[in-house]
Amino acid sequence: MVEPLGAQPNSPVLSRTQRIEGLTALVGRDRELGLLSAALSRVAEGEGRTVFLTGQRGIGKTRLAQEALAMAKEMGYITIEARSYPLGVRIAYAPILDAFGPLLRSLDSARLSDLVKGLPDLGRLFGDLGLPFSDSLRDPALGKTRLFEAVTRLLERLTREAPTVLFIDDLHWTDPASLDLLHYLARGLAGERALLLTTYSAEAMDTSRNLRKMVEWLVQAGMAEEIAVPRLNPEAVGSLVRGILNEPASGQLLGLLEARADGTPLFVEEILRAFIDSGALVRTDQGWILDAKSTGIIPATVRRLVFERLDRLVPTERDLLNLVAVMGDATPWLILQRSSGLAEEAFVDALARLQAMGLEMQPKTGNMQRPANSVPTRRSELFARPAVAPHIVPKSGCDSPPLFQKGLFGCASSDRRTGRVRPHI
Repeated sequence: MVEPLGAQPNSPVLSRTQRIEGLTALVGRDRELGLLSAALSRVAEGEGRTVFLTGQRGIGKTRLAQEALAMAKEMGYITIEARSYPLGVRIAYAPILDAFGPLLRSLDSARLSDLVKGLPDLGRLFGDLGLPFSDSLRDPALGKTRLFEAVTRLLERLTREAPTVLFIDDLHWTDPASLDLLHYLARGLAGERALLLTTYSAEAMDTSRNLRKMVEWLVQAGMAEEIAVPRLNPEAVGSLVRGILNEPASGQLLGLLEARADGTPLFVEEILRAFIDSGALVRTDQGWILDAKSTGIIPATVRRLVFERLDRLVPTERDLLNLVAVMGDATPWLILQRSSGLAEEAFVDALARLQAMGLEMQPKTGNMQRPANSVPTRRSELFARPAVAPHIVPKSGCDSPPLFQKGLFGCASSDRRTGRVRPHI
């Protein structure tokens, strides 16, 4: 999707939070919007760069990026958008084709000729351009470099007309060839009126080595910045719910959403709409009335994301989750660590991994004295947040060990044959 081509930059006030038609109002993102606004302003002055939006799935990375794109359009920027898909990792250059293809096909022949003149290697990607590229190169690596340079020059030519934003959503599903191309392109943005804006799931960093190397290198080189999108605080959740219901929510409803969604915007929206669809939340003359006895429904979107997180657990992490579920989230961390049979290093590493995946646990220190060989202070930050443990709680009335998802999944068990966790729904 491309808008608009050839518009002239304006200077709108960017401090306000916009509401994009058809989307839920963006709340609790003033800091992140400020950083994106600053990046757009620098791009207009020729300080091109890359911005990575990262966070857990459902945290609102794409929604935040859409807000930035809306700001860019108001400023008269050219915006080019594409996204990657789970199966797209097997299709070379899929997001590049989706981003630039519609733009090139929308141009008249004269305009297209000006943009691609002298860039025959673009014909390797866009066969319908009729460009006379050569397949006679004996060095495949050289052919790849020429293709990367052609795409970089194409973007550069677009920026001569107006500052340009190239947005690639869900970078963690991008194929290796596209990652290489985007890395090459990002290194050449300095001095250009271009912003490469991307999102990726924090959970994917452990499994996508190429993505991790790309992000780390560009950030360390000062060519990119990484913006972590956090959970919403209770006040922002209240604003989000008020925007959906068109009136303030009751303390009972907000408390339930806080316990179940843990500040994840997608979960808040999906759970709230599931309550309405199921009749658990009903509009009356006195406002929205919640029937707490009818709120056990689990939205399919939430269920799917939870299962995806569970499937990525290794045995050590899964065992630790089950242990906390059985022992309770109030168990002092030292007892939990010793009961797990893990050395401190392995225990902290497993805990950090679970927290990064959104399956966090907050064991309490209790009144126990920390021994001399306890976890160092820098690691104790892992336990700094309140022990809300929204995902892990033992629950009565279940004939198998409870696992996690307070309010979402009452209990769960491990399949002894496959080792997979099976929440009881």
